[in-house]
Amino acid sequence: MTRSILFSLAAGALLATTASAQFFTPGNVVVLRVGDPALTLSSNAAPVFIEEWDTTANTLVQSLEIPNSQTNAVPSFSQRGFSSSEGGLSVSANGRYLIAAGYDRMIGGTNPGAELATTTNRVIARVDLLTGLIDTSTALIDAYDAGTFRGATSVDGSSFWTSGSSGGGSVRYATLGATTSQDILTSPSNVRWINNHKGQLYITTASTGALMQGVVEVGTGMPTTVGQTATQLPGFPTAGVFNDGAPYDFWFANDTTLYVADSAYLGNNCGVQKWTLSGGTWTNQYTIVVGATECIRGLSGLLRNGVAEIWFTAEPSGFVTSLYKVTDTGAASTPVLIQTEPSQTDYRGVRVIPAFIGTNPGGCSTSSLRVTGPCLLGTTIEVDMINASGFPFINYSTTTIGLPLANCGCVILYDLGLLIGSASSTITVPNNSALVGASLFLQGFDLFDFGSSCTSPVPSIPITTTDGIAITIF
Repeated sequence: MTRSILFSLAAGALLATTASAQFFTPGNVVVLRVGDPALTLSSNAAPVFIEEWDTTANTLVQSLEIPNSQTNAVPSFSQRGFSSSEGGLSVSANGRYLIAAGYDRMIGGTNPGAELATTTNRVIARVDLLTGLIDTSTALIDAYDAGTFRGATSVDGSSFWTSGSSGGGSVRYATLGATTSQDILTSPSNVRWINNHKGQLYITTASTGALMQGVVEVGTGMPTTVGQTATQLPGFPTAGVFNDGAPYDFWFANDTTLYVADSAYLGNNCGVQKWTLSGGTWTNQYTIVVGATECIRGLSGLLRNGVAEIWFTAEPSGFVTSLYKVTDTGAASTPVLIQTEPSQTDYRGVRVIPAFIGTNPGGCSTSSLRVTGPCLLGTTIEVDMINASGFPFINYSTTTIGLPLANCGCVILYDLGLLIGSASSTITVPNNSALVGASLFLQGFDLFDFGSSCTSPVPSIPITTTDGIAITIF
């Protein structure tokens, strides 16, 4: 059962302030940019930059280049200049890392997507949102031979799921620092971008003649083994023509609302699609149109005060891409232009930077907490207790205590605050600037877990705890 709670806090006085420097600022937006104004954009390998934008002031905060050194220690990272189907950008489920896909090819190198992976490794870049450190150690020799490497996603930055165009496995699984990967999905063979939502892996696909033209589940959960099945979300078209849409990126605003970046190049068919789920079927409610030929690649968003704010990259044919923001008030919503790309560059993936989520050890059970949502001012987060074996409770607190339980290694990490008797709950962070930099603590309790030797202090009943979660509000 899901319970909705308003977490009322007066001027942040009840929260412990633990603001710390973070390389990327939560609430800003990062955009993947391919190319450099000093170079000519072509089908050859081009440099890749991560740009951070303050979308309140509509200003560029910083630009970070993913290294292109091609040494034995650090693989280079590039993407093709004339391949806007590349450049998918995701944030790991734990909110810590940006994930992107590219090639181990020096700038200017001839068409890296046409090369075998043994010659031009397929590289996964992991960018730490907290520190800015970049890891390109995952360089695959067996993925997307002579094919396009389009995107990657992760749960915690230690393993990856990838997407691209290849009959040898359009979706693959690899671990951090690996040189080989596992084919987990071969059909469809042409997959666009990839992401995960609440522990489920999703892709988009939209080839002419294909029987899937939308958002697709891959297996159950986050699969790692061969032979997975692709299942299109019910209601998305199967006609195999671009008139039905050609999706790239996507964002689940919640379990029943999904925004899709449509790039069908068919005039008013193209734009930000809003889909809703009812009775087990997804329905396209409307499309927010930018211009007659402005079609969408990257898309991300958040719910603030119950209203969807969406950032996206849009381009007409010809690789002149712009970054936009729109508040969804209906089909007639008007997108706001944030920035048009510099000459000889191409904007692609885009992601909202979530609040930093830290983990505190203290659990001794098989259950864990999963947080969905950015935890920014005015936004809603959902907290789920996974694999609960007894009667679950979720504790929302503002104070640490560190109380060890008897007879086991469990620790009650935080003082009792708002205790919810459910495995799932939602919480809204007030839109109160005084809360910026404050901390919210979460921990799950499994009462009547009779497989445990732990006992609660009062009353004396079996209990286990999850690891704790600390979220810095922005």
